Amino acid sequence: MKKILLSGLLLIVGAVLEICAQSIILDNKLQFESADALSSPPEGWSFTNCSLEKVNESSKFFVRLNNGSFTTERLTGVTGNARINFLIFPFAGDYEFSLSVEGEGVLDRNSASYQKESWRRGRPFLLRKANADSRIVFSGNNIAICNIEVSEMNDVLFYESFDRCVGTGGNDGIYSITSDALTLGGLDNPIDYEIQGITLGNKCICFPQNVDNNSNRAYKTPPIPSDDTDCYSLSFRALKAKDNGRLIVQYYSKTIKEWKNISVSLDYQEWKDISLLFDDMDASKEIRFIGSLIFLDELKVYEVKALPMSESSSETSIPAEWLNKTVCMSLTRTFQEDIWNTCCLPFDFDASLLHKATGNNVTVELRHLSDITSEGIYHFETITTVPAGEPFLLKVGETVSNPEFRNVVVKALTPASATSPSAAGYAFAGCYGKTTLATDGTHVFIGTDGLLHRPTETGNTMKGMRAYMVLPSNQSARGLVFDDTPTAIEALKPTSSSPSSDVLYNLSGQRVAKPAKGLYIKNGKKIIVNHK
Repeated sequence: MKKILLSGLLLIVGAVLEICAQSIILDNKLQFESADALSSPPEGWSFTNCSLEKVNESSKFFVRLNNGSFTTERLTGVTGNARINFLIFPFAGDYEFSLSVEGEGVLDRNSASYQKESWRRGRPFLLRKANADSRIVFSGNNIAICNIEVSEMNDVLFYESFDRCVGTGGNDGIYSITSDALTLGGLDNPIDYEIQGITLGNKCICFPQNVDNNSNRAYKTPPIPSDDTDCYSLSFRALKAKDNGRLIVQYYSKTIKEWKNISVSLDYQEWKDISLLFDDMDASKEIRFIGSLIFLDELKVYEVKALPMSESSSETSIPAEWLNKTVCMSLTRTFQEDIWNTCCLPFDFDASLLHKATGNNVTVELRHLSDITSEGIYHFETITTVPAGEPFLLKVGETVSNPEFRNVVVKALTPASATSPSAAGYAFAGCYGKTTLATDGTHVFIGTDGLLHRPTETGNTMKGMRAYMVLPSNQSARGLVFDDTPTAIEALKPTSSSPSSDVLYNLSGQRVAKPAKGLYIKNGKKIIVNHK
């Protein structure tokens, strides 16, 4: 098998959401050695009507706001959402606290209440639609603030890692449900309801046996902050500790105005990554996890935006702000049945996406380029999942028009060209938008008849989300080979002369001058040679 190279492709590989949700871009303890340290404040920070004093007989000095405020440095690295964590100490008496943004960004809320005369870590604030020039402003009176941490969240709206849980079970290879009760200290996002029947695991939480699926014994997220999203995706990982372990996820439907239950299939004592899509969720309600004999970890909720792509668009790339975004991508194009449709998409593609889009198990065949010979024969082989941006061939058992692919991640802003080291100048090139093909013989395409065609002066515009062959000057594309079965050999149209009726190719697409007895290709058709 020859090595195929992809060029012109910006591709992000890996667990995007995990990376985004855990990337700390600002971390300042705001703890000082002397009372006059603010005379030379941290670079990029500004303080108004603030003083430094020791709190609870600590050895450090902390920032106290006296009808004052301070502003953080710029949030370099933010390109979307960010999570803001900090510790706050309200002194005795009346106090005030508020949070705001200087520059771009919207907070999920601007204030919160805390217990007085103790350091408190409340539920994190979510900053949405921020950029690298955004700064956070802390304002208040009779309060102290420290340990400010801002984490890049990309399109994540809520994230609970459970990493503060210090029990046993789950992530340490032990699958016995413990009796150590979960407390607020075991959560990144402190909650305002009584926790019942949930225990501590090893950087995860446990659900003891819950025979009657009592919803009072549930882990609940807070309401999800969002003002312009109709579709949400929930991801987490879970396992069942016993064979009879089970998990139900509940969310409130805007459509039917009641709670909907989703039963989640889990593996026995093996972590399983789960992703659920909610296209009618009321974000003002919580999401509930009702479990029995299971472990739960790494919970994320993120917004899913609509991103249309049209075959008539002239846009040749995806705007940079969509990179790594989870989207509902609606295509304006048709995949014709029982022919090889060329295609190129900015997300990883497999048959299951078409099954979900059509609502049935339509037959799907996928091929990608595996080799190009020096004679200009393009070899395609079966592939299960096509990487984002890579051009490919698609055959469906029934015509599919204008499909919508939900919960896909944009990974390739520009389409790729697949090449082969053994065939310099040849390529299989993808396109996202309408593309003008050259008519000098250096561009050819696969027609609905499965044959190779040269574009004409009056018909050289290829629609978007497709692919074409690139050839060196004064060379030609001889044909196509699918899974070692040649087709369309010497079938290039239009052409200055008809293919010679004497030219034969073997099943690997190689030209044969003196054929032995066997099966060959002649003028795009299989023939049997019975003699030398």
